[in-house]
Amino acid sequence: MVLVWSAFAAAQKNHWLVSGFSGQSIIVFGSADSRVTNGVGLAYSFGRQARLRMGEHPGELITEVYYDLSKSNGVKNFPANTTSAWGFLTYARYRWRPRSAPASFLDIGWGLQDASRTSRDLVSKLNSTPFVDFGFLVGQDHERAFVGARLLHISNANTVDHNRGQNQIYLLIQLPL
Repeated sequence: MVLVWSAFAAAQKNHWLVSGFSGQSIIVFGSADSRVTNGVGLAYSFGRQARLRMGEHPGELITEVYYDLSKSNGVKNFPANTTSAWGFLTYARYRWRPRSAPASFLDIGWGLQDASRTSRDLVSKLNSTPFVDFGFLVGQDHERAFVGARLLHISNANTVDHNRGQNQIYLLIQLPL
């Protein structure tokens, strides 16, 4: 079994990515709960997909599972708290190299997040998570790191009343395994 897994992992080299992120909520668009958050994720790239092309840029299909731990000092009727959440994201990644600039990337995607508790801004534990990432590639061809920012909107997509939602911005680092 170990031999089969090793062979599979070797054949899939550079398709797996490990993610780390750290950031905070942005108090805009009705959000009121200021949170600081950190997390880790594991992503898999299915490679370039013709149907995800944006202009002359082919899109790469990626899925990611992540764990997020956030802390709040409390707001209104919600005391200081810590929330843990598991999430799943699916996204298209676009890469390009502007003249005289580092190689860049843009991710556009959507996902779901299951949180351990509700908060003032998130009245449901199960939430939708549309997001966008932007950043730069650092390093050599097959050992490149993706370094950038992620803007993640978390909300119940109006499935529960009082859909304030939460907007979080992260510093994102992804490394190939």
